[in-house]
Amino acid sequence: MRTNRIDRALEAAKSGETRWARVLADAFLQKYKGDTDAHIDYAYVLAEGLDDEEEAKAHLENALRMDPMSWRVHTNLAVLHSKYFNNQEARNHFKKALEYGSNTPEIHYQYAKFLANQNNHVLAREHFNRAKSLASNELQEFDDYDEWIESNDEWSGPTENSSGPHFDQQSSTKVEIEIPEKIKPDFIESPPQTDIELDHVTHLEELHPSETTTIHRVKLQSNNDISTAAIKHPSAKGTLNPTHRQRYEREATLMRELHHHPHVTGVIDYGISEIPWIPNSDPTIWIALEDMDGGNLIQKCGEVSIEKAVWITKQIAKTLYDVHLNEGYNHLDIKPSNILFRQTDTTQCDYPKISDWEVAIPSAESLENNHVGSPRYSAPEQSRNETIDHRTDQFQTGVLFYELLTGEHPFIDDEGPNHSEALASASIRNDPTPIDEHLDSAPDGLWGVVEKTLAIKKEDRFNDMKGFVNAL
Repeated sequence: MRTNRIDRALEAAKSGETRWARVLADAFLQKYKGDTDAHIDYAYVLAEGLDDEEEAKAHLENALRMDPMSWRVHTNLAVLHSKYFNNQEARNHFKKALEYGSNTPEIHYQYAKFLANQNNHVLAREHFNRAKSLASNELQEFDDYDEWIESNDEWSGPTENSSGPHFDQQSSTKVEIEIPEKIKPDFIESPPQTDIELDHVTHLEELHPSETTTIHRVKLQSNNDISTAAIKHPSAKGTLNPTHRQRYEREATLMRELHHHPHVTGVIDYGISEIPWIPNSDPTIWIALEDMDGGNLIQKCGEVSIEKAVWITKQIAKTLYDVHLNEGYNHLDIKPSNILFRQTDTTQCDYPKISDWEVAIPSAESLENNHVGSPRYSAPEQSRNETIDHRTDQFQTGVLFYELLTGEHPFIDDEGPNHSEALASASIRNDPTPIDEHLDSAPDGLWGVVEKTLAIKKEDRFNDMKGFVNAL
């Protein structure tokens, strides 16, 4: 009955009977005015049938006040904003929709349409595939993303402004490497965000202690659902350090914004308290993270096939491309220890996710005279204290890719007493060692792609990560 009334109102509006359409829609809303979905349906008639987008937006915002966690409200607001090029607002609502309905095909379908219209086909393809895997009715007739795109003539929307990465990157540097389907893992979703009290978790073991950070694996239990998480906190003892607090809060906030992305480590919660399993612990800031049970990339360097190395690197590059373009952040500390994995079966790649966003900065705040990150993976502009931008992440990813393929550093093999100092300037002084010297089976063109990412001058690298991904 409810659906029939809305359909009749919409049909009347599209037939030019706008007054009758309004009467039907008003009667529907009056009958179900306390229902969130009724405001959504009413807004749909206003926007699609009566071209009254402002009133439609008002009803959706009213529905959002009634149910702030409704994925339907956020999805409809995202679509409405995207129609009028309010792209940032649209992205924000799509992220919220994914947060509250990550397994809903309609969200992934609409987000794929939005991203395709922004010419962001890298991420659009991922959401298309996700929607299709979740049995989206709209996509079952298409075999793949390319067929879907070719069937539509609407993917010509505006590109981003010139302050971000360029979209028209074309490069003759290219390598053809076929990735077997059997090694590609299924999507592994991050755990939902929820409130955690450390007094109510069970400590299992300490992981990866360092001078600056300690990580513990803990067991969570909620409504008979038992899972594990990783608790990260500063290693420093004593009172709560304002610098640590600011750094951790910034990282946790950014990672929460990126929670929807399939290849970013999920944040479950963060807070300030004593660490119950540490005797005489002082209050400190902590972050509860997705438990990445597959270790990090260090163990895989020089140990995986070329196909797996390429697939892993492409996921990292795609993720960074999306973060650069749609979130406006540069990571600036891409290295093997910051690429973590969820375990899969023995034939597939483990599922990679980027972690440790402590030093990430907004793209608009390009740093000068400020070295961040790790010397072994520093780009020349970092060692020279020059301006940093999204191509800095590309250089670091190039070094990581080289090590993943060969197990060796591209610029230096000196492990002497001044190793750290040498690394900081190696990329300025040395030419990278051709990959063929370490890899007998390197496909034609692979070295050209890697070498381009490792160029000393930023302008000699790919314009953006999309160029790098396409070259692979």
